[in-house]
Amino acid sequence: MRVVLGAEVSTSDGEKFGSIEGFVVDGGNKRVSPLLVRSGGLIHTDRLIGLAVFSSLGDTATLSVGKEQAEEFPTYIRRQFTVETPRTPEMPLIMPASGVGGPVMAEPIQGSIDYRGTGSIIETAPLDPNPSEVLSNLLESQVIIRGDASVIGADGEVLGGVDGVDVNGDGDVVTLTMGRGVFASGTVEVPGSQITAYGDNRVHVSLTKASLAGK
Repeated sequence: MRVVLGAEVSTSDGEKFGSIEGFVVDGGNKRVSPLLVRSGGLIHTDRLIGLAVFSSLGDTATLSVGKEQAEEFPTYIRRQFTVETPRTPEMPLIMPASGVGGPVMAEPIQGSIDYRGTGSIIETAPLDPNPSEVLSNLLESQVIIRGDASVIGADGEVLGGVDGVDVNGDGDVVTLTMGRGVFASGTVEVPGSQITAYGDNRVHVSLTKASLAGK
């Protein structure tokens, strides 16, 4: 099965439904499923649809269900938000050094040793920023590879972009099609065995620019 990013998707009743925006891959077992299908224009909806639901894949794709049923597939959710954790800073302990009216010394504030302030002995270091969390309906081990994903070589260089993948019935990637871009036109077929890892919108391979010379 050939998954082409950007391919138009139709339903079994002949209705245009959207296009393949990307595919979900598990970073652990490196298997693909589901696909991310985008419907709509400026205001769009991304749905997660399993490989088994497609009756055909390639330059165009067809679902084995009608439009009404296709609209019931779960939408992809990813929201990042800040967790509010208000805290009250600890105030320094002021103690007289010698007698009434003598100079004062402040106890150092915990966690502020590396902070260089304005010189005031009672200045408190800034609090840590509130933590950020991501809400998603994907597993922690799953990432999405979209049409603008980068292919990273073993030397850390960007080799090109992801055009699509060929997968078997289990979702294993047999071949990754990599677009070379404007400086080296054309595409390169990368065997799935040369894919070393997946990240968020990036694929790492064991190839280098030197090994691609002449291809």
